[in-house]
Amino acid sequence: MHDLSKLLTETDYYSNEFFRRDALDKYESFLKQYEELKESFSIQALEMLSRNTPVYELLEIVNKDTSNVLFNFLYNYLLLPNITSTDVPVSGNSDSFHNITIKEKLVWKDISWLLTYIEFLEKFWLYFSVVNKKLWNESLPYFFWIISDIYRALLFYLLSKTKKLWYKLVVVPTIINSKAMFNTWAFPKYLDWAFKIEWTDLVLSPTSEIQLTNLIQYLSLIERGINKKSYRFSSTSRCFRMEDRLPDLWGSFYEFEKVELFTVCDWNEVINEYKKMMDVVEEQLLELWLSYRIVLLADNDMWIASKITHDFEVYYPVSNKWVEVSSCSIHWDFASRRMNVKINWKYYHTLHWSALAIPRIIGCILEQYQLNWKEIEFPEVLKKYLI
Repeated sequence: MHDLSKLLTETDYYSNEFFRRDALDKYESFLKQYEELKESFSIQALEMLSRNTPVYELLEIVNKDTSNVLFNFLYNYLLLPNITSTDVPVSGNSDSFHNITIKEKLVWKDISWLLTYIEFLEKFWLYFSVVNKKLWNESLPYFFWIISDIYRALLFYLLSKTKKLWYKLVVVPTIINSKAMFNTWAFPKYLDWAFKIEWTDLVLSPTSEIQLTNLIQYLSLIERGINKKSYRFSSTSRCFRMEDRLPDLWGSFYEFEKVELFTVCDWNEVINEYKKMMDVVEEQLLELWLSYRIVLLADNDMWIASKITHDFEVYYPVSNKWVEVSSCSIHWDFASRRMNVKINWKYYHTLHWSALAIPRIIGCILEQYQLNWKEIEFPEVLKKYLI
């Protein structure tokens, strides 16, 4: 969320920045609407309204009454994306992405006569798509036999890595309210993907980043002494969302589990903390002995709150494709401004990363660790976490 007064006065700067993020039309509409409102509302009053009117309610009003200048203004204000870092590639339009691969490490694998992960799963009855489909939905899976073992070992391994980095594990709720979604970037990002609980103001959590981000409102209660430079939290939780961006991949489920990490820090610690995040993800992929690459996302391929985002992708050697397994982002003070939370009289900055997407890593392991057409080995680093 931006400083409203700066948006209205530094128009040349913001016009250029929103052009980079393919949001110039929205910004120009926002400025035009303000001209109609400034005689009736002060900037402080408009900021107060924006913080107390959830974006999903605004969306309902805007869809019903397009002539309502005030609500259209507030809606555009809340949906203006974060300003990107100068390192972020410029795409120029919404139809193409100019993402840049900044590092790539390949682990050689002889794929002669090996099966793709889907073939391996189906051949040895490790993923019962028919069972899943008949009982619930094929996107709400059961995991069986060796897949369950790898799944559990990966989860324990990821949690142990976060503990070594002094991340404090937080057990978060699975059901959250719409205000928690609004406080972060989750509405509108997950507006169409979230599972809403009928007749309530509650939804099933699409990602535990939301619960962790909302903690910054209560750091003074959680932490003794608020003079630390950074606070690190981790969580593992069930995530629910109707995401179908990768319908061909085993792993694009409506329900899944992941380890999420979240850092709150002062502005001068952001770069150091971000580098630590990136190093940890890379270390995990090296220890798992998987081929990977690091991709710097272009301006129009990032979510609304991101200032810069790096995706980590692993290579499926038999399927011959790259799949995203982790995303690291700096959100700057976007969330703390949105919640109007100041610590020691200043807005804190937030960083987010997922500690590897477990189902997608399993698919890669199935291809990378096949010994022959019917046997598979466990990654060495996971063996001590098997029960």
